[in-house]
Amino acid sequence: MTAFGAGAGDDLWNEGQQHVSVLLSHWRGAPAVAPLLEDLCRFGDGHALEALPALSLAFRETPGGKGSDFDAAVGDLVQALVAGLAVWPLAQVPLRHSHAAAAGSLVLASSGRASLALAVWDVDTGPDAGPESGAGMLRAAEFAPVESWLRVLRGSARAERLVRRAQGAGGGILSEPLVLTAGMVVPHCGLREAVHVQGSLVALRLQRALFRDEPVQVRAVGDGGTVRRTAACAEQSRLELAMAAITAMERRDAIPALSRIAGGNGPKALRWAALKAALGLDTRAGMVLLGALASSDDDALSVPARRLHGQLLGEWPELERVAQWRG
Repeated sequence: MTAFGAGAGDDLWNEGQQHVSVLLSHWRGAPAVAPLLEDLCRFGDGHALEALPALSLAFRETPGGKGSDFDAAVGDLVQALVAGLAVWPLAQVPLRHSHAAAAGSLVLASSGRASLALAVWDVDTGPDAGPESGAGMLRAAEFAPVESWLRVLRGSARAERLVRRAQGAGGGILSEPLVLTAGMVVPHCGLREAVHVQGSLVALRLQRALFRDEPVQVRAVGDGGTVRRTAACAEQSRLELAMAAITAMERRDAIPALSRIAGGNGPKALRWAALKAALGLDTRAGMVLLGALASSDDDALSVPARRLHGQLLGEWPELERVAQWRG
């Protein structure tokens, strides 16, 4: 039995988890925190930020960087968590967190379509900064179907507001330089704007997902060309990954489920992925499904389905006999 098996190791882990859970529970009930979390629930349901007093106060610009009671409460939480982990190093903070390159985030709370996070950047912009520091020329920017508010708590940094131009306006990405200092608030719509930070900064980040059937798009800063697209939500990503695995495993018994997804009312990208998976698994079933989508007058996939149907028949005319589809 190892030191971290049943016994002393488990006792220490359980003790640490209980301490962290109690700490978070007390923090959420604090006078400076509880009203804001109630507002976050309403914000996640679609209420305007201006109609929510506690939440809007936390994202009100304060010249000179004077902090609010909620700012102080966030600082107290971080200090308490760090102190707790020093005593119980095996404990795990039950808050979503992520770290990439020189940027990290800790989700303090979430509700519905909204989330409130502590965001940190630590980008070395000195002359000796290497690629691993996160500094250097920005080559691509991410645009997601979310609306965001960023309020600087500590530090200062140079930044760029990157604005995606409409295709009719020539495409490409415009760049606006910013200098971020404590107390500043930077709102932006992720569909067409992104903020790239260069420096050391701590900020509160409020986000709300938009009701838009659009993927996250990573575009080249130079010409605005698409680098890659990903699903905007985790559930869609899991389904797309599952469909890729099913196709690789040649699971033809999954055709009914794929047909339901492709013919359903989900995101267009997910439905299209299901259609391609069905074509890869069973040519006849896939062509029948493709024909049904192409023959529809009001389906969002009807135009690309007709285009794909025509391309397939143009290259393999014998496929017409497979499904007996009539346009």
